[in-house]
Amino acid sequence: MESLGTAGYATPTNPESPPILAVVNASTNPTWPREGDIVTVSMTIANHGATAADTATISLVDDRPGASPVPIGETQLSSPIPPGAFVVVNSQPFVAVGVGEHTLTIQITAVSPPGGSPADGSMSIPMTVEPATGTSQSPPLAGRLGEEGLRTIGFAAILVVLVAATLLILVSVLSRPREPGPLDPPAPEPPDRSPPPLWPP
Repeated sequence: MESLGTAGYATPTNPESPPILAVVNASTNPTWPREGDIVTVSMTIANHGATAADTATISLVDDRPGASPVPIGETQLSSPIPPGAFVVVNSQPFVAVGVGEHTLTIQITAVSPPGGSPADGSMSIPMTVEPATGTSQSPPLAGRLGEEGLRTIGFAAILVVLVAATLLILVSVLSRPREPGPLDPPAPEPPDRSPPPLWPP
């Protein structure tokens, strides 16, 4: 996608001057991507020359931390850039890989008609890639097994204590002598075993 605008530069008066394309601004979207995000780079390309630039190739390279530079891809101008004008070009989407500080290098090549200064056709911008959301370092397998074993032992100990306490309460209740209630019949009186009275006295 491109959008054409006026760069605000004075148009050179030399008609023989070739198109001179320069990267005057660039930014990433999102600005602070997380690892795994899809990223695009918005690049503003201005023509400082006196002749319109018919075509050009804009390449993007990602210099990742601890790795070799990775070419992201190339973008072609879809329309000429008149003298003193600029276009906004978006790079091909790419995945943010590698947490840390990246350097994105933009290079303009294959300008037609030929010409321009190589120094004007490149720019480097930083990009910080943050860790993905919700990622955390999982403990080693042995540590996880140890933790699970301790949790299992703890649960078993608590269960044993609860069962033992329940059994003690039941034994205590069952072994307690039962007191007669108000509706229980009275206990039978023992038989009278005293000798009968003498008769007559």
